[in-house]
Amino acid sequence: MSDTNPNAQEGNIDPFKNLDPQNLAKEIVAALQQADHSRLWVDREQHAEDHKFIRALVEREKRREERKDRIKERLIGTGIVSVIMAGLGYVGKWGIEMFNHYIIHVAANGQK
Repeated sequence: MSDTNPNAQEGNIDPFKNLDPQNLAKEIVAALQQADHSRLWVDREQHAEDHKFIRALVEREKRREERKDRIKERLIGTGIVSVIMAGLGYVGKWGIEMFNHYIIHVAANGQK
C-alpha cells in the first residue's frame, strides 16, 4: 500500500485522481472514434446551423408572445373604453329624460 494515495489504504483506488482533463478528453474521443461512434457526431457547420435555427425559434416565440401581449392590452383598453362609453350613454339618457320631464311637466305647468 502506498502512503501517497489515501484511497489505496482502504482498497479503493481512484483512477481519476491525477488525471488531466485534456488527456481525458483526448482518450474519450479516441475511444469513441475507435468504436465508430463518431458517425453520431455533428460537424461544426451543422452545429452552427442548429444554433442559428434554435435562435430563430426563440426569437419567433418571443415575437409571438410580444404580439399576444399587445393584443391583450388592446382588448383590455377597448373593454375599458366601451364601459366608459356605455356609462356616458346611460348618463346622457338620464339627462335627456330629466330634461324632457322638466320641459313637459315643470315648464308646461309654469312651476319653477
